[in-house]
Amino acid sequence: MASSLRRRSIISRPISPTDDNWFSRVRQHLLDHSNQIVQDDSGIPLRNLDAETWHGYYYGVYTGPISVFPDNFQPELVTA
Repeated sequence: MASSLRRRSIISRPISPTDDNWFSRVRQHLLDHSNQIVQDDSGIPLRNLDAETWHGYYYGVYTGPISVFPDNFQPELVTA
């Protein structure tokens, strides 16, 4: 299954504390059942992609998240 993701808020930011487990399960389902994921920096955080399983191709320069998500900076993407 190939997955295309956008908007990290959909898959990794809970709407309320009770939603956290649901978002984690959706993210894990995508990782378990996808053989290809196409996403921008607002998709599944790089830290959740096992380097042994996932091989990334990166395009552009990562300058950080949009102002709505200041706590979601991914230092791994700066060096990727």
